[in-house]
Amino acid sequence: MNLTAGNDENGDLTCVNLLTCHFSPVPGSSNAAINELIGGARQAELLARSFQKNARLGSAYFISDVEVVSDVLKTIRALRPSESELTLAVIRQFVEFFQFHADRGKYVVCDPDVLLVRAGIEQVFDDSFDIAITRRDDRRMPYNSGVVFVNDHSSDCGQRFYRLQDEIITELFSKEAGWFGDQLVLTEIIEKRSTQVSNDVYDCDGLRIKILDAAKYNFSPNRDHPYLLPPPRGVVLYHFKGRCRTYMDDFFQFFVERRFKGIVRLVWLPLRFVVNEWRRKSVKPLFSSVEERVMPSDRK
Repeated sequence: MNLTAGNDENGDLTCVNLLTCHFSPVPGSSNAAINELIGGARQAELLARSFQKNARLGSAYFISDVEVVSDVLKTIRALRPSESELTLAVIRQFVEFFQFHADRGKYVVCDPDVLLVRAGIEQVFDDSFDIAITRRDDRRMPYNSGVVFVNDHSSDCGQRFYRLQDEIITELFSKEAGWFGDQLVLTEIIEKRSTQVSNDVYDCDGLRIKILDAAKYNFSPNRDHPYLLPPPRGVVLYHFKGRCRTYMDDFFQFFVERRFKGIVRLVWLPLRFVVNEWRRKSVKPLFSSVEERVMPSDRK
């Protein structure tokens, strides 16, 4: 694996680099239940391999408190933060990464529970922007931090973008530093601290931020239920949020690697659906009882 950010072995800047982060969950938490079914390191491995399959992958970096032996991921060790500052800690790790580890290059910064299911991710970087994020049809949290594109116009734009988030969360959303702060801060940046340059481009203190359609670049199935069906036409990045992460391993094998074909696929796919659905339902009680996962506006 090449570890020179922004370049493949021939020095080609058209490749895409990947950055993701995952910390070991607190025992007994809803994330710990998911982790027993598919761990964060396995999610990150599948994410990186989906980029290997469908993109020109330069380097893949995984920030974690756990050392991972992988031929596709380069692990950057970090101490596990407290649950009350989880999302803020991830943002601070990204600040440090772009300050000390990253060279100029094209980066996709993803949650580990994402798969690149089609080719064409490089086309995003054909446009002129520093940062690109996705917007979805959600009145309360229209911007999702699970997929962020950092372009190579400036070597410090990634650092500036995540440092700005750190400052705003510390100032305005400290109670949401564990959950939702990373979503709320994007709304604050776009809707209150930026000037709209065009229909889908904003300027925030010199950072040119492009808005992409989440239905294409940050798709999530309705009600966290993928049904082990092929991704909808046009979807490039598929985000397995919440309990549907239990489907991620099989989804990768069936629809990214396309490992099974013919009669084997016809027989094996419905059987794996039954297994995955049982696993997804098995963690529902924990997810339903976790206060941190309740939207701030819905908390009593």
